[in-house]
Amino acid sequence: MIKAMATCLAMGIRYAGRRTSTDFTTIAEIAGAKLSRRARAQIEGRSLVPLLKNPEAPWNDRTLFTNLGRWPKNGDPTSAKYKTCAVRTPRWHLVSPDDAGEPHWMLFDVASDPGETTDVKGTHPEVIKELSSNHDRWWDSVQGSFVNERAIGPAINPFKEHFGQQFGGGPSEEDLRLIGTVWFNLVA
Repeated sequence: MIKAMATCLAMGIRYAGRRTSTDFTTIAEIAGAKLSRRARAQIEGRSLVPLLKNPEAPWNDRTLFTNLGRWPKNGDPTSAKYKTCAVRTPRWHLVSPDDAGEPHWMLFDVASDPGETTDVKGTHPEVIKELSSNHDRWWDSVQGSFVNERAIGPAINPFKEHFGQQFGGGPSEEDLRLIGTVWFNLVA
């Protein structure tokens, strides 16, 4: 979500001061692309075209979730559930900023503190309870999306391999240790 002034010079429309998410759907709508039902189901963003046409157009608020992820290879994704995650609404930003197995929530009232300088979790426990519950429901809902968690990739990154073939050299000592094989320099 971006809180900034955005200017669409191409359309000659100035749009300022709204919380927005600019993304693929806006460009697709401007271009006149017709998205299939399957494509629309995979896109979370909303088109900004209604706001570009009319800055006073109705715009429903929504809750946004972020999560850094990054769990160990073949590990349990749940270990990263609270790893640098956040829940954002138009007023609140709930953040767990570290690599803990449990959340270390910080709460910011972005309506009155847009720079997020003051943690207000002590005065708004009900907000933390609601937003953390929303986070837990979101986390549960995305578990089915982790389809490649146990995928086995190539022994050597193909980009490294092609680079070595093209320019000489090969994988690092660490790469060789990890794959347990010998690199044959294919460049004469």
